[in-house]
Amino acid sequence: MVKKEYIKVYKKILTDNHLGDAQAGVEAFVRRLEEMYASEKYKEHNIYPSMNVESIYAVIAMCLELKHFGLSDKEGTQEMFFDSKETGAGSLRNIRGNAPVRETAKFMRLDDFTEKYGVVPDVMKIDVEGSELFVLKGGIKTLAENSPVIFIEILRKWCRAFGHEASDVFGLLHELGYTGHVVRGESLEVIEAITEETEDTNFVFRKIE
Repeated sequence: MVKKEYIKVYKKILTDNHLGDAQAGVEAFVRRLEEMYASEKYKEHNIYPSMNVESIYAVIAMCLELKHFGLSDKEGTQEMFFDSKETGAGSLRNIRGNAPVRETAKFMRLDDFTEKYGVVPDVMKIDVEGSELFVLKGGIKTLAENSPVIFIEILRKWCRAFGHEASDVFGLLHELGYTGHVVRGESLEVIEAITEETEDTNFVFRKIE
């Protein structure tokens, strides 16, 4: 969850990158989801949000519109683990050890998505409980050519559950020309690497000309 003190900085980043109307897009998805909830078709969607947060609902709406698939480094189906009381923390590994619900989900590569649908992201929010590296690997071409701003959560322990280090995520983004930042007060501070001493878990990556 994004901390309140981050909101002002995040909005400035979007505005600086000519994405100031992003909030309007989120609000549109919220309205669309509210309409879905009020319809009989809602019963067809096996989705149970656990938080009364508009941004969470907006993300669910976008997932529904995009036909139920996640992003990874390969196309196909994979098993996901989540706790029905905390559906927002689903993962491709049983990272918490208490995920009684398993669901098979469809995945595709970001590069394949942009080619198939002709949609290129201006900004990305990646919070996938350890599989961030796979999302990025599936979008190498898109990230290299289009340079979307990336808001990403990275936890060392979750990365290790997938057999890699958080530093691998930083390394890949650096190879693509991205610079990492963390929020300090009402501004951004460059962060070159993530180490065992790093307390931050939320980062902003963008390309600085």
